[in-house]
Amino acid sequence: MYDSIADVKEGTSIACKFKVHTMLDTFGRPPGLSDTPLKGPGDYESLGVIMKRDSEKQLVELEDTKSKRVSLSVGTTAGTLMM
Repeated sequence: MYDSIADVKEGTSIACKFKVHTMLDTFGRPPGLSDTPLKGPGDYESLGVIMKRDSEKQLVELEDTKSKRVSLSVGTTAGTLMM
């Protein structure tokens, strides 16, 4: 277990729980390619694999294991990203 994103050795594959505030569809999922109506903004939690990290800006790019979407940038502050 890691206390900080800075503790993760470069090249190591890490999964983490994350939470973002984003637009959601009526099923509580981030909108995708379906025609499901939008519900509005809300909190979305999932498990993701860290693909890239920016230590200076304290951001990571994740691949969400539920939606398989990449390019999701999440701040590494406590409560947002749990490794």
